Amino acid sequence: ENEAPGGPAAKPSKAQDGKPYTTLGYANGPGAISCACRKTAAGTMDCTCLPRTELAGEEPLADSFKQQSLVPLGSETHGGEDVAIYARGPWAHLVQGTMEQNAVYWVMAKALGWWSPDTMHR
Repeated sequence: ENEAPGGPAAKPSKAQDGKPYTTLGYANGPGAISCACRKTAAGTMDCTCLPRTELAGEEPLADSFKQQSLVPLGSETHGGEDVAIYARGPWAHLVQGTMEQNAVYWVMAKALGWWSPDTMHR
């Protein structure tokens, strides 16, 4: 969660297991939790899953970090960062073609009147 003005919260948000989680999530990929299931004599499924790993320090910033995902696959099929973006209205001409995700913020800030040359260097 972010603080009201939009800056990062002082402490990370935590899931029900008490561990922090990243904001961006993936439906599938190599970062899925491993589970093993077997059918019991009663016909029900008995599953044991490994616990989620603890996010520590700079780990999510490492090139080797595997984003948490739901379905285990060798690689993801669609990342959360490569989605279509459309615009209509003030400064919509700045939204065209493929854009880096960090540029989307600046387009929105400009359209909302939050951006000026003075704010670029703060």
